[in-house]
Amino acid sequence: MLVGSGSSARAKLLVTVRNETGKPLDAPRIVAALYDGDNKLGSASESVPVGVLMPGESAPVLLDLPRDKNVTRQTLEVQRLSVADRIVEGPRLAFSRVRLAQQGAKGDVRMVGRVVNPRKDETLSGVDAMVTLYDEAGSVIGLGRGYAGASKIEPGERTALDVRIDRFGGAAPVAAWDYRLTYYIDSAQNGRTAVLSTDRVVRTAGGPEIFNADLRMSAEDLLADESERFDLGQLELLPLAPG
Repeated sequence: MLVGSGSSARAKLLVTVRNETGKPLDAPRIVAALYDGDNKLGSASESVPVGVLMPGESAPVLLDLPRDKNVTRQTLEVQRLSVADRIVEGPRLAFSRVRLAQQGAKGDVRMVGRVVNPRKDETLSGVDAMVTLYDEAGSVIGLGRGYAGASKIEPGERTALDVRIDRFGGAAPVAAWDYRLTYYIDSAQNGRTAVLSTDRVVRTAGGPEIFNADLRMSAEDLLADESERFDLGQLELLPLAPG
C-alpha cells in the first residue's frame, strides 16, 4: 500500500503481529524477504511499534518496500523472541486529556495527549504511545508512534505526547481510533521496570477534529484548558449597547 500522498508517498507492506506465546515480549522484529517472482530483491525489517507486546495482543507493523522494484510476493519471519524482564502488573496508564487533530493542506493527522503521573512515590519513564486509525470496516488505515516530551515524570508531574500518524488506505475517512501507552517505573529497589495491564488499549469512535490549515498549533495549544488559554482577570466587560 502507499503511505502518504503525492511525491512523498512510499510503498509499504502492512503486517499484523499477534503475541500467542502467553508471555509479554520486548518489541519483536519482523523480517520480510522480498521477491519478484523467483528473483529475490532483498529484505526489509521493522520492530513492532510498541515497547512491550502483551499476551494475546495484536499490533500492526509497516515495512518499507523498494521504490523502483516490483514486489510480487514476500516471506515473513520473526526474529528471536525476547521475553520482557523486570515486569510488574499495574494499572492502565491513560491520557488525562487527548485529541485527534487533522490539519494542513494534505490533511495530516496527529494525536496529542497529556499524561499525568498518578503515583505518589514512583517515577515514570520511557512513556510512549502507539496510535491506530480504522475505517468503517475496521481495517487499519493509519499508524503512528510517539514518545513523551519528558524522559522522566515525577509524581504529580505531567508531560505531553505529540504523535504524527502515517495515513494509508486512500481517502477512507477515519471511523475509529485507539491508543496504547507503554511505560516504566524507576525505583531504587528494582531499577527500571515495565508496567503491564491487560486493558491498556483505549478506543474511541469517530474521526479527527478538523482545524484551519493556516493555524500553527502546538501540542500544548491543543491540550490547554480554557483557564490556561485566557487570563480572565485581563478581560473587561464594556457597557452594553442596544443592537
